[in-house]
Amino acid sequence: MKSTTFILLFSLLLASCAEERNDAVKSQSPDGHITLTVSAKRESAFSPWSTNLVAQGEGLKGNISFEFYAKDINDETVKFEWEGSETCTVTFMQQDDTKRVFEFTPNSSLGMWKDLTEK
Repeated sequence: MKSTTFILLFSLLLASCAEERNDAVKSQSPDGHITLTVSAKRESAFSPWSTNLVAQGEGLKGNISFEFYAKDINDETVKFEWEGSETCTVTFMQQDDTKRVFEFTPNSSLGMWKDLTEK
């Protein structure tokens, strides 16, 4: 009985240490010219996601990387709000109910991505 319990706990420990990747979450601008893609990976189930937010389309190629704390990255934890076809607010809901918020504006003199997260 003790060896079975040990093997089970050891297996769970090894599984939690395996690198995890998620399927990309995407959103397209209303005119279809810009695609924003969120991809992420993490070392274990207890680690934050190393997240990459990428913009592509019509000569655009830009990204921003950051850490994100959530059980999963999907349509429930990542929200895209397009304002017209060139501005999008991307909100990440973390597991402690705090938000990471980024604004995408491709023609901004301040850069394509702006971190609006309250510090």
